[in-house]
Amino acid sequence: MRAVKSPYFILKVDFKVNETMQYEGFIDYITREEIKETDAKVKAKNGRYQFENSKLSIKQERYFKFLDYMSRKTALEKKAKLSPDEVKSLALLEKYKNSDIEQALQGMKQSKFQTDLKKELTTGMFDFYSDDLTGDDVKLYKQKFQKAQKNGSVMYRDIVSFSTEALILAGIYNPFTNELNRKPIIEASRKMLREMYKREGLAMTGISVGEIHYNTKNFHIHFATVEEKNTRRMIEFEGELQARGMRKESTLQTMKSVLANHIFDRTDKLVQISDLRNTMRQSVKHEFHHTASKKALALMSRLEHLLPVDKRQWNSKNLSDQAREVMQELVDELMSSNSEFNRYKRLALEENEHREKMFGKLSDSQSSFYDGRMYGIPDGVYYRLGNSVLEEMRKSSSMKDKGKEVVAGANKHFSHKSKVNLERAFNNGQYQLEKMERSVDNGLEQYKVEQERYKLERDIERAKWEQSL
Repeated sequence: MRAVKSPYFILKVDFKVNETMQYEGFIDYITREEIKETDAKVKAKNGRYQFENSKLSIKQERYFKFLDYMSRKTALEKKAKLSPDEVKSLALLEKYKNSDIEQALQGMKQSKFQTDLKKELTTGMFDFYSDDLTGDDVKLYKQKFQKAQKNGSVMYRDIVSFSTEALILAGIYNPFTNELNRKPIIEASRKMLREMYKREGLAMTGISVGEIHYNTKNFHIHFATVEEKNTRRMIEFEGELQARGMRKESTLQTMKSVLANHIFDRTDKLVQISDLRNTMRQSVKHEFHHTASKKALALMSRLEHLLPVDKRQWNSKNLSDQAREVMQELVDELMSSNSEFNRYKRLALEENEHREKMFGKLSDSQSSFYDGRMYGIPDGVYYRLGNSVLEEMRKSSSMKDKGKEVVAGANKHFSHKSKVNLERAFNNGQYQLEKMERSVDNGLEQYKVEQERYKLERDIERAKWEQSL
């Protein structure tokens, strides 16, 4: 059995082909009564299930005491001598200090919700359509699994084992009332299995059942999947032909991601990150025109020398490595005091930390969520804001070129020493200046226009002097 691990849960995957053990016997194995009776009897209403224990487990008792110790933490710290339990409690408090788990436990402790427990589970087994199969349903599945084995089908036997703290963070398990909300776990399991079907070509033929177990220190789910008629590619194994059971690595990784993303839903956070990235494109344009510092102006000048001669090529995808570094520095300078930009970075870091907790640390060859949202192509914020900056630089550069044309035109007229031409040049220059001034409504472009005005007025004064000679 192979394990795909993360700090929040472990996905263990395995398969059997033509084993002497009867496939239908595996259903008996995962529905055996001791899984519900070893630690607890399970009752339910509205999808919530509670374990009726005469005595809490060590872990449950630890959570139960957690907030009680919090309320007298100061008194414990001042005691000259602590009991072994008090030493452990202070260590636990320090571990959870200012953490998400502390907030989750506080909310659960203060919750007045109590389940009215009236309905017991029938079998506890679920499929794609029912959260609690009947005994007749289970018998039917046994027949299908028996048929699958006769037809040489692969049986996939997968297990997902959860961290208790992860389920607390997700609001699924309440250690104070000892309740587990099975509904989101079952829905996430269905999504995971559908993704496996799609990636492994089982969408039309796959049959799956699952069961949540409570008889170990961690909640876990057993899954069994077969095809009544095998469609998997046949391979030779130990001199015999049999269906290929190995699943693609990408399938296993996606199964893990789908399950985690449903149970530990982060949709709201991801929407906030996406919305901020889109609105910041207008924000950086505002900063470009109204709050550009001397450092930003110097970076713009340096960047312009690194850009292609053809202004149509001024796009983030065409930046050299050196130009990209300057652009990132320019964006940082323009957005240094921008609340949206700073919030975006904070949210991206928080999501990155959450994913490390959920999926584990990435290898050196893998890009983190934060790096992708900041530096990725074409979705990274530097790439997108860079395009907005380049768009404004292109407009400013075009205006600057137009100003140079006005000066060149005026100089051409001055060379004739003609009074008519001189007056015409003056009028044309004044008209262009007024037109340029009307077209700008910001500090940076106004600065550039004033520089062009200064150059043009100086040329006009020189022409007047020449005319008087």
